[in-house]
Amino acid sequence: MNIWQRIILGCAAVALAVMIAYPPWFFDYRYDAPNYPRGGQNIQAQRFAGYYPLWEANTPSDQSLLASMFGVPYQQAALHSFTIRIDTARLSIQIVGLTLGTIILFVMLRGASNWFGKVKDLRSRMRDQTL
Repeated sequence: MNIWQRIILGCAAVALAVMIAYPPWFFDYRYDAPNYPRGGQNIQAQRFAGYYPLWEANTPSDQSLLASMFGVPYQQAALHSFTIRIDTARLSIQIVGLTLGTIILFVMLRGASNWFGKVKDLRSRMRDQTL
């Protein structure tokens, strides 16, 4: 393994740590209408909430903002109807993309130290010929 491959692996490890420390989140809305005929109407929806660190409390707290985000009446937007969860599908896609990119760069840079060494030798030979 050459120096360029080590750099790629180090950068990929840092990127993976940041992805896990700051995962994507989404708001989950669930409303059960008790007065609806036939036992109630279940309404469920999800909206992207952004990227937040795992160690911060990011529970939904602004009822009017959540109501406008989901397009529901303010009366149906009780805070207990909203939850926030990690978007595991989006996080998985990010990790797979990082892994594939790392593998591609790792394979492409397999002979990079030899190539850079050859370029350096060629430059020194060209410089020697001009002198």
